[in-house]
Amino acid sequence: MAKKFPSFFLGLASVVKAWNHVADATELGRWVTDPAGEGKPILAAFVKPDEPASASFEEEWLKATAWADAESDSDHALVSIDCTSPEQDEACQIEKDMKYPSIYLLEVDRPVVEYRGPRRAAAFLNFVSRRNRPAISELKDAEALVAFKKADETAFVAYLHEEDRGKAGVVFSDVADKYREEFSFGVVYGEELAKEEEKVKGNELPVVVCYKRNGEGEEVTAVVHKKLGEVGELDEWIQQASRSLVSELTVLNHERLLKRNSPMVYVFLPTESERQAMRETLKKAASQYADSLTMVTVDPYEFPHLMPKLGLEPGVLPALAVHQVSKDRIYPYPKDKPISEDAIQKWGKDIFFGLTEPWTPPGKEKKTAGKAHLKGKKGTKRKVTMPNIPDYLKKAGVKINIAGRDEL
Repeated sequence: MAKKFPSFFLGLASVVKAWNHVADATELGRWVTDPAGEGKPILAAFVKPDEPASASFEEEWLKATAWADAESDSDHALVSIDCTSPEQDEACQIEKDMKYPSIYLLEVDRPVVEYRGPRRAAAFLNFVSRRNRPAISELKDAEALVAFKKADETAFVAYLHEEDRGKAGVVFSDVADKYREEFSFGVVYGEELAKEEEKVKGNELPVVVCYKRNGEGEEVTAVVHKKLGEVGELDEWIQQASRSLVSELTVLNHERLLKRNSPMVYVFLPTESERQAMRETLKKAASQYADSLTMVTVDPYEFPHLMPKLGLEPGVLPALAVHQVSKDRIYPYPKDKPISEDAIQKWGKDIFFGLTEPWTPPGKEKKTAGKAHLKGKKGTKRKVTMPNIPDYLKKAGVKINIAGRDEL
């Protein structure tokens, strides 16, 4: 559920100052089979606490853990594993040649799923809730509809006639399966409930509505799609409707953002609090140029190879670059300039009017300046062949079918 954290939550989060790891593989196995006696799915972070990549999202993980622990009816359970400890050698072998940090959802009798979303507290919790629901939730009354609209930061609801369970239902189902990792999908059959929904009034069924909420759980936009024809058309609309003014770059959305073929503005910041503040800073400019620019904040530890490809010095943060996708040119932002809305817009105009030269990659001729050939990786799942599945997962009945973790 898209959470609005109560005031007491901040106190809970501040009490836990550091990672609170499970002791060993045996304890983790017990969590998976029967955490708190309720059989909840486990979101497990495999970390190396002293390394910057793990430390960078520790605060967000602790916020999510404190919130899940505070809810008596929570469907979340979060644990962490210290993979620098010799006692954790078995626990930390979910995948061959595993990289740290890595986050996985562990459930009895279901495949292991790698978490590939933003390393942000609400995003962690929403992911677990999303996996607890069917790919499409059938909403049969007003109470269920209201709850579902608040259940995620981005939720899509199809309002269909009973007879639309055929083709229109299949079209919606196909798209829901594709984007299940990122968004929630629900369906309402019949006009009785649909006619009471403010966003549907005046439209003939079938329609699909995208409900988007901010970090506080408050509805900020609701966009209506008035046709439910072919999968490709609906897919394209979902990509557009779900896109934020300033997106959070993930392995799942990078390729489709590049396919917009508009200049991409990448802003690299080391912590979620800094990235959130930057999204607020850039919101006005992003709204002004929504049709012609793609703005994203980037976790540099999630995309360690991206900064050099954009002509940026790794580890020097904050950092910014523009990728002119249509011409495959790269423009690194000057390190000595402040990253502010006004400064970025002025620099962007210099690029537009040809007053700034594109970056020339080392060893390249000037005629190929800026051509880094960036390509997002498809968010497909892959089966991992492992000679020895960890015994603690075998005993828990967990299956191995891990989503790919390709580097950019």
